[in-house]
Amino acid sequence: MNQLKVKIAQLEKDRAKLLKENRELNQNKHQRTISYDDTRDVAIRCVDELIDLKIISENDHNFEIQDLIQDQINKVLDLDIDNKFKINII
Repeated sequence: MNQLKVKIAQLEKDRAKLLKENRELNQNKHQRTISYDDTRDVAIRCVDELIDLKIISENDHNFEIQDLIQDQINKVLDLDIDNKFKINII
């Protein structure tokens, strides 16, 4: 009888371990890393789109506009080029 209880206890531990590993795998599957470089690329695409839509011209202060867009994205994501270059998003 004691051996049966020991086996059941071990199976319950194994089950809990497998459930935990499964949860971690599912979290990692949906996880994505976003870096400071990624936000710069998004800002560049935004400026390109604004030019294509003729909202701004190619002669406008595009680098300043790009920097403003990137700064706002980085604020939302709490990214910093010196201290927090990349984050994980789940």
